[in-house]
Amino acid sequence: MKHVVKDGLYLPRQWTSALRALGVLICLFLTTGCDRYATKPLCSNYLADNGGINNYIVYDGGSALRKDSGLTWYRCLAGAFFAEGFCRGTASKLTWEQAQIFASDLSEKSNAQWRVASAKEIKQIVEPDCVGPALDSVVFPDIDAANLWTSSNSWKHNNQYACSIYSYNGALSCKQPRKTPLPFLLVSSQQKPLE
Repeated sequence: MKHVVKDGLYLPRQWTSALRALGVLICLFLTTGCDRYATKPLCSNYLADNGGINNYIVYDGGSALRKDSGLTWYRCLAGAFFAEGFCRGTASKLTWEQAQIFASDLSEKSNAQWRVASAKEIKQIVEPDCVGPALDSVVFPDIDAANLWTSSNSWKHNNQYACSIYSYNGALSCKQPRKTPLPFLLVSSQQKPLE
């Protein structure tokens, strides 16, 4: 094995090639940066500049139809109510099972077929280019950064866990203990104003 003397060190020849390649990669990384850690704008500002509400038909009674999915969303977290353009009252924080029962009971009483939104459905309303929360704040007023229950089960873990979405940035976690009280959004497949 041939050795190369580099600053008083004896290195095998293949090591010098590897070190040179590593140096090039480090320089490329430092000059291009990493978009993963780029700061995203607040959705309230970003969507005002980019016409965010155009994806919805907003109804007076507190629901909004997402045009591309055909799903009708309740504009406030479950337990709160919509009045005069804002969410009033206190959002319910329930365990995963209690949230499913809440939606079922509400459907029976209101005849509107509400349910807890699935992870896939909530991902459709998450705005990927902004944060704080990553939802259209005109359509969904007064929703703060919080973990929100989905109806989706954890596919990797046993029945003690379910999936939640962090409303601040839309991050999905399926390691949320089902007994944790969390707020949640309601959705319906009915394409009409719901109250």
